[in-house]
Amino acid sequence: MDFMTKNLTCLFVDDEDSIRESMSDVLSKLFKKVYIAANGEEALKLFTKHKPDCIISDILMPKMNGIEMTKKIKQISPTTPIIFATAYDDKKYLEEAIKLKATSFIKKPINLETLIYELEKFAKEKIKKDEENEFFNLLKEIYNTQKNPIAIFEKNRLKFANKQFNKEFCNFTTLEMFLNNLTENNLFKHKKTIYKVNIQQIDNHTLLTFNDVTKIKEESLIDELTSLFNRKVVDFYFNTKLQNRKLSVILMDIDNFKKVNDTYGHSVGDIVLKDIAKILKENVRNNDLVIRWGGEEFLIVIEDTLEAAKQIAEKLRKEIENHNFEIVGKITGSFGVCNDYIPTMDKFLKLVDEADNAMYKSKQKGKNQVNSC
Repeated sequence: MDFMTKNLTCLFVDDEDSIRESMSDVLSKLFKKVYIAANGEEALKLFTKHKPDCIISDILMPKMNGIEMTKKIKQISPTTPIIFATAYDDKKYLEEAIKLKATSFIKKPINLETLIYELEKFAKEKIKKDEENEFFNLLKEIYNTQKNPIAIFEKNRLKFANKQFNKEFCNFTTLEMFLNNLTENNLFKHKKTIYKVNIQQIDNHTLLTFNDVTKIKEESLIDELTSLFNRKVVDFYFNTKLQNRKLSVILMDIDNFKKVNDTYGHSVGDIVLKDIAKILKENVRNNDLVIRWGGEEFLIVIEDTLEAAKQIAEKLRKEIENHNFEIVGKITGSFGVCNDYIPTMDKFLKLVDEADNAMYKSKQKGKNQVNSC
């Protein structure tokens, strides 16, 4: 029979010679290696030297009983499983063992079937933890090869950081320290470097990825009025972010914007543009590219299906329609959505033209709607 404990080691502790001898034979068939001790003192020395995966121990023993032994072992290795084999009338010791978080208890004389059940249960947990640790270590190695700083926070506390993060932000230990210093566009300035911070929430963990966009700022790829990217960003990002991907584009135009400027002036028109930019940015995903394409037109580039892009466009349309703009009141937008594989820049620009045609259909059909290719 193939036991789950076959690659694990065990320390068995009992003061009776006959029990040690019989259990040594049994356990040798279950474990890769079995260490035998006659009391707590011997067991502690063996544990310190060999660090076995689990311990099966009597409680009442000379020199050092199982409770004292467990206290000392827990100081060395708090998570090592300890199974006590004992009589049920050792109530005082059982209560102490429970306080020390013993893994389980087996009644003496030891029933082999019960013992195997407890050991298999422990082995499953260990294998699971080992696999999780192996995966986590692999993840750490992958993250440490990344050039960009990466950190994972559990609620507000720093849980993991790659080498680049520790190099750049060694004094930043809480999530709050970053969030309090982010701009509306998730830009974070540290020393002379400007980072674009991608934030991803996973249950009670927050993943932060920092991309150096200092060069983008220097090359004037940010629209000064709205703080969104301008259309130059397409050339900058094409080879690394856009080319050879199946992309969706959403082109949006503010309805009756000329009337806003003519009625209220360009300063009010600028406020509307900034508000629209904020709505778009707050209602797309971190990795979606939001661009002020020109005038009152905005382009959103996402790596997703046409159906997903249409849903995003409809969400944005409703957010704009329901927003109360300062001075102006209500504003609406018309949307065009298209999707295609992008091998070249010409193909990308053609896709944007197709989205423009779809947006024009929205205008013709009464505005404040979404049409697709």
